[in-house]
Amino acid sequence: MTQPPAYASSTHPAFAANTLPKMRQILNEVQMSERERQAATQALGRMEDHWKERHREAYTNAIAHRDARHNETIDVAKALRARAKETIEKLQAGRVAPAVARAWLRDAFADHRNLVDQSEAIADSEEQLSDFEAMSPDDYQEHLFARFPSMEGQAPTLGSLVTEQDTPSTHMKVRRP
Repeated sequence: MTQPPAYASSTHPAFAANTLPKMRQILNEVQMSERERQAATQALGRMEDHWKERHREAYTNAIAHRDARHNETIDVAKALRARAKETIEKLQAGRVAPAVARAWLRDAFADHRNLVDQSEAIADSEEQLSDFEAMSPDDYQEHLFARFPSMEGQAPTLGSLVTEQDTPSTHMKVRRP
């Protein structure tokens, strides 16, 4: 004997989905009235918009962090160059001992190596940022849930976004996440 088809309800077990792909799967597989489908589609649209916005904010923050690191590296390099010029002038004028200048030069070379490493790391981050920017809302959500597993359990479900009103018509309304 075959099971009767499942009809949508915000309390239906399928509506416990809290990831975008699972929510789309519900819309494709669960039978529901046109009104229910419209409410579920609106809820999914709001969730997609929510994840697009979170992804955009995370990308914007990552770019700002990269730019701040880059500017800091440039500022430190400029200061190192100015200090090198000052040390050379002092050495030539006899105001600093050659041993002190050599010691400073040794430290300056180490600082320079650190600046080169930082510059290379910033350049390497460009590819990662491009990959991050290209993520879809689904990919970003999956990435975030993999990195922070507790977030998945706290994410709103399709059923929590689509709720039946307390009216005889059982018309569904859509709440914002």
